[in-house]
Amino acid sequence: MEHIFLTLGLEGTRFEKLSGRLHQVESAGELNTRLEGKHAEDVTVWLMSDQVDRSAVAADLSSKRYKFVVLYRTPDVSDLFAALNSGAKAYASVAASSRVLERITDVIHQGGLWVPEQFLANLTGLLHRNSAPVASDPESFAILSKRERQVCEKVLSGQTNQQIADSLFVSERTVKAHLTSSFQKLGVKDRLQLVLKVQRELSSSVE
Repeated sequence: MEHIFLTLGLEGTRFEKLSGRLHQVESAGELNTRLEGKHAEDVTVWLMSDQVDRSAVAADLSSKRYKFVVLYRTPDVSDLFAALNSGAKAYASVAASSRVLERITDVIHQGGLWVPEQFLANLTGLLHRNSAPVASDPESFAILSKRERQVCEKVLSGQTNQQIADSLFVSERTVKAHLTSSFQKLGVKDRLQLVLKVQRELSSSVE
């Protein structure tokens, strides 16, 4: 694995402990030069959240299917959604240990997403609290059964599987079955990807 950091002033031996080759570049142009001829599965790119041209760099990396991580100094919900919507596969602290950075690398190259632990408990409720009310479900929900839509709506409101089961008077196992079926139909892997999919749909519907 090759790790390329587009950032200035990164200090600390934890970065040097990452397995594979490590490079630090200072500009988008230098990053593109470093990426020439490299396969996406062999590279992880790390960007600072305050990178001046982050949006343009992220768009370019995403179009080329490179996996990239946005590193923050101070976590921010809006920046989290912006990072993931721009194609980032992870949003992590610049102070994370080398062990965490290695774990992030493994997760994103296996098709997963990485989000700060402090957001996991309530991330599904962020969309519900920060989005304007809508008159109907996202268009993608049209392919779901009535019960699957109900379960997904409750996921978006931040309810746990047990809370959903209690409110619908079904077992938690039934809720899990509905979620598994819904995720397959919608092309997502978990609650986080469901939230991001819906957030993108709602954002595009008001543009």
